[in-house]
Amino acid sequence: MTLMEAVGAGLALVGFDARYGNPTFIKDGENGYLVPYSETMDEDLLVSQMADKIVFALESDLESIHQISYDLAKQYLKPEILEAWRKLLIAIR
Repeated sequence: MTLMEAVGAGLALVGFDARYGNPTFIKDGENGYLVPYSETMDEDLLVSQMADKIVFALESDLESIHQISYDLAKQYLKPEILEAWRKLLIAIR
């Protein structure tokens, strides 16, 4: 499932804190958890930290997470996207 679909479904998200993608949709401690990541990190440490964050997510207030994820997804609904495009086209006109 893509991050956008997961957010739209109100799911708790867990992912690596990469330079792109995950931080856009995962608000650490709000609708899920970001796991610190570096290519030089030990694989066992990454796996352990990911497992810990998954457990945290499962033990979190899922109702609150659902609402935060859903609210985040609202900005990607068709009317909001159309309005953003309209503003952009007017600005570059």
